Amino acid sequence: MNKELKKILVVRTDKIGDVVLSLPVVTSLKQAFENVSVTMLINPLVKDIVEMCPDVDKILFDMEPGFGSLVSDLRREKFDAALLLHPTLRLAAALFFAGIPLRIGTGYRLYSFLFNKKVFEHRKTGNKHEAELNLSLARALNPDINPDNILFNLNIDSEIIKDAAGKSENSGVNFSLPFIVIHPGSKGSALTWSEDNFRALVKILSEKIGFQILVTGVEEEKDMAEKICGKNRNVFNTAGLFTLKELAAVLKKSELVIANSTGPIHIAAALNTFVVGFYPPARPMNAKRWGPYTKKRLLFVPETGEICSSCSGPECPYWNCMDLIDVRDVAEKVMSILNNKGMA
Repeated sequence: MNKELKKILVVRTDKIGDVVLSLPVVTSLKQAFENVSVTMLINPLVKDIVEMCPDVDKILFDMEPGFGSLVSDLRREKFDAALLLHPTLRLAAALFFAGIPLRIGTGYRLYSFLFNKKVFEHRKTGNKHEAELNLSLARALNPDINPDNILFNLNIDSEIIKDAAGKSENSGVNFSLPFIVIHPGSKGSALTWSEDNFRALVKILSEKIGFQILVTGVEEEKDMAEKICGKNRNVFNTAGLFTLKELAAVLKKSELVIANSTGPIHIAAALNTFVVGFYPPARPMNAKRWGPYTKKRLLFVPETGEICSSCSGPECPYWNCMDLIDVRDVAEKVMSILNNKGMA
């Protein structure tokens, strides 16, 4: 089915983690179609991560709100097919008006008539992982694609590693010695473990483990990272220090990454680094759908005895349930992992 396709567009224009979990689609298409060229349409902010995937042949940027220019750009490329992994009316309409012959998307939206190949699988129930749901859409192009064969193909250039090492060492980190990364920030897509909890965790780990702790984040999170670092020994505030590619190099070099449900935990998992994550029990943002896709992980979910269909916020009797995740329990399990790796 559709085995003669030569030029395919994969559309994912949202956040870093979403895009990382979409990259296995590109790899699966390269394996399923001989001599196929795969282009990704993305948000410019995630360019660094997509450029690290050698299976992506070309990148286009969605410069909202330029609908007309987007349609023109897509029409000019003469794609054979398009996969819309991030469904919005605007993007579905752009694929339609660009005249792409085969347009694949969800069958459950009011604008699904704009697709001529529909996949009827609900995402909001949270019963499958996002990476698997993405590959289910890809199977509409080729049923031989295995939705359970999730492969992350990310390459980090040696110059990027060198740059990351240089910036780290300028901040006092010895890049040749072992370290772990703590990434406390989040863009608000899920309930998170609090800044106070991360600060307490850093204090315990700095006293108990014998190597460096890097607290990472974006420029706007510098002050938060500084509070989390405190005056603890071997703890370094590197928020705002790295580009996204350099951060990926740091995450790959790290012995372990501790983070909320946010982009860097997915980057680290894709790079085969052990990850420790914090996830709420609410179905739209739980670990079953949005957890790091790896066996090298330890996830903490608050024990409320319920799986919420959505989060009711302060009205919930368990609010904020994420504080039910005990700092000392996290610290002990992290130290156990590091001991098993021969690190602590």
